[in-house]
Amino acid sequence: MQTGVVGAGSIDAYDKNLIRRHELTRPDKETDRVRQILAVNAQTGPVLAIHRSDHDLNAVTEEVTSRDPDYSVVGAGGVLHTLWMVSMTSQIKRITAGFQRLEIIYIADGHHRIEALSKFAEFKKHQNPNHTGKEAYNYFMVAIFPKSQARILDYNRLIKDLYGYSPKDFIKQIKKNFFIEKKNSPFKPSESRSFGMYLDKNWYSIKLKKNPEQNLFS
Repeated sequence: MQTGVVGAGSIDAYDKNLIRRHELTRPDKETDRVRQILAVNAQTGPVLAIHRSDHDLNAVTEEVTSRDPDYSVVGAGGVLHTLWMVSMTSQIKRITAGFQRLEIIYIADGHHRIEALSKFAEFKKHQNPNHTGKEAYNYFMVAIFPKSQARILDYNRLIKDLYGYSPKDFIKQIKKNFFIEKKNSPFKPSESRSFGMYLDKNWYSIKLKKNPEQNLFS
């Protein structure tokens, strides 16, 4: 079970790097999301964020979730989603104070989403001659969990077609940029820039020879 806080985050805090990213985004995907937001005039999914553990945030979360939930729904895959509304002023103040104490939270998933929302907010700001910073477009929906409850799952990709390459030629191309080693059993990486590959009924470990910022594929 994972329990966190869902609320409104500040675009200004993201722009000031208080809500921090860890990956780059693609302009074409940002543009697609901006167009979607403009078309529906709504944010269609939350940004997932992680924060350092905080004793009082954990305590107030336990208080809120000790009562019966306001909503409980079984979603896809039989996953139970349970929601408690926080309406007590004292609890809201403690949650707000907790995040002010932390100062910084970290984006786990939703980098394109939040970058698109930042651009959307800038667009709306220039459209609004009476902009105050309090308008709805200055905020976004965020689901925030303590790092103790964060779980990083496998992020696998299936390639169905080698586009004319034989497995041998494909491996030859991989060797240009990766160290590759055949394995006798399924391989799961334990360090960054390392991957497991299953090809032609064989397992391999592959590891980048150079850092991506060194213009690897030029």
